[in-house]
Amino acid sequence: MKMKGNSIIVLVICFLLAGLAQADACPVCFDAKEETRWAFYFSTALLSILPLSMVGGVILWIRTRFKRDLPESGARPE
Repeated sequence: MKMKGNSIIVLVICFLLAGLAQADACPVCFDAKEETRWAFYFSTALLSILPLSMVGGVILWIRTRFKRDLPESGARPE
């Protein structure tokens, strides 16, 4: 019971102190230069597509590996 009470107290303190630590946005987001803004957009798109392409690559690798290991007779293993 004592551990549960301590956990609740720590959780409440974290929630109360969360409002004190505010992060400002990076200056790239609000830069007026067109070149800097496009670099920000490009890096955002790249970092959004990268995980999807990695997962797709792993799925493609598993699929080709599975097809290669199937017997030539066409019968599926049970």
